[in-house]
Amino acid sequence: MVRRIGGLQYIDFVGSWAQGLRELLESLDRQSIPRSADKIVINPNWEAYRKRLATKIEESPEVLTKNWLRIAAVPESIGYYQPTGAVNHSIMRETCKGWRYPAEIYLRGFFSFAPPDEIESNFANVGRFSFQEYELLAFLEKGIKSPDIRPREAKNLVSSMFRKAWESFCYQKSLYGYAFSSQMGFHVTDNHVPLGRRVPWGPHEERRSSILQNVARGRIWRYGVSASPEFWPYAHFKLKPRVLFAEFSSGTVIADVDQQHRLRRSVCKGWRNKQWHGRMMAFLELLSNNASSIELSLSDSSFLRLDAGPIKVTAPVTTPRTDEMGADAEEEDSSTLGNRDIDDEDE
Repeated sequence: MVRRIGGLQYIDFVGSWAQGLRELLESLDRQSIPRSADKIVINPNWEAYRKRLATKIEESPEVLTKNWLRIAAVPESIGYYQPTGAVNHSIMRETCKGWRYPAEIYLRGFFSFAPPDEIESNFANVGRFSFQEYELLAFLEKGIKSPDIRPREAKNLVSSMFRKAWESFCYQKSLYGYAFSSQMGFHVTDNHVPLGRRVPWGPHEERRSSILQNVARGRIWRYGVSASPEFWPYAHFKLKPRVLFAEFSSGTVIADVDQQHRLRRSVCKGWRNKQWHGRMMAFLELLSNNASSIELSLSDSSFLRLDAGPIKVTAPVTTPRTDEMGADAEEEDSSTLGNRDIDDEDE
């Protein structure tokens, strides 16, 4: 009985204050508790306390760097291939999966950005296919009627194909792929940059550098990213920074996911926004080989082009920078360079 009424006696604000407030208001509405929104007054003592501790806003524009790569060019169309006769669907599925370009199974056929002649030569062991071509942007915005695909499902299909093209590109660059809980992360190795060596990045007049792999707490840490295609508010890839740890003696990636988590929490806790920003910029420069764009192959004759530099936005306001850091501040923190005098956390 206690357990049944326990949930009625409180609303949890610990995980999220906003979520707790939402649940509280919904609970009051369900109980028909009268309230008047036009008579809400903030406690003056709380308001004064908040203003004393609040960060001051200055009326000055500030350029901010997002973790988005703009999709600059896409193919004009996408094709749907459907067998004209009897086929072994297991073989068709395995052929799509093993092909070096992305192909997405749907009902009895599959979607691909390859033209019919490429499909005919690469899927000759599967059978013959009819071909339906759809304008890509219309496919994403409106879906299609035959086969019946709604816009959300169309976006999911194309997103999966773009993601596979990104992963294929990263493997071609010999990056180390690691399966995190929901995404693949791709990390630098000794073949890209030696331990502790800085990777230069940025325009020549403002050239800076960052380290993408080094030793900390007696282990090797390696920077990498995961990338997710998104279509709102415009087409882009969203990057998520990743850090992977390996044994110092052998270079073997630590298999224990709990140990990986503890090392990320301890080693990376001293990294600030400037360090994370520098690593992302250095990684992209390494990935693009100093080019202005990154091309992901979708077939022998079609590709997806990404801007090699992240999107920048200008905020109309800024805040005082009391902790202004120098050009090489990405690497000034002791945990960045590795500090063996710091005790390891319990493992």
